[in-house]
Amino acid sequence: MKNFIYIVFSISFAFSELDLRLATKISKWYELDSEEVSISWTHFKTFPIVQAKTVIEEPLDNISAIIGDLGSYPEVFKRIKEAKKLDDNIVHIIIDMPFPFDGRDYVVKFNIEKSKNKWMLVYSSVVHPDAPLSRYTRLPNAAGMWELKKLGSNKTEVTYMWNGELLGNFPDIGLNKAWSIWGKEIFDWLNEAL
Repeated sequence: MKNFIYIVFSISFAFSELDLRLATKISKWYELDSEEVSISWTHFKTFPIVQAKTVIEEPLDNISAIIGDLGSYPEVFKRIKEAKKLDDNIVHIIIDMPFPFDGRDYVVKFNIEKSKNKWMLVYSSVVHPDAPLSRYTRLPNAAGMWELKKLGSNKTEVTYMWNGELLGNFPDIGLNKAWSIWGKEIFDWLNEAL
């Protein structure tokens, strides 16, 4: 009986993972901003998924070195207070929100996929026994994806996609603005780090 319960739990967990690689096939996106960083959102598996995209005049390898170093996120991405490795490919991330909103945190498993002209870091929420009890609003459905496509030796298309669900005391009416700000900030900070 114990094995049966474990199998059922494992199967249900596998199907519940929010894999944003599948969201790249969606054709209907709602534009929030179309300046230097293009920001849009859509619904995927009942979640609001946000996408920020731009072209950076840097080699793919330089950009992937920064994005792939999750431990350095607090130094690169200013709203990230902490990124603590809990296990192989599992990290606990704490995000600082502007006053009066509570901070957010999540525990995710990430994987990196590479080819000659493309690099991806994909992550989604997991439960981990070493994750600290949260003093923040925990995001149990956190998921995201960085996708880098080589356009030339010093030119890379960079897309960051994430689950825009903020939960807690954040009002739904402010989501579009929050998504636009985060999408712009994340690329400003990435460019500063390059």
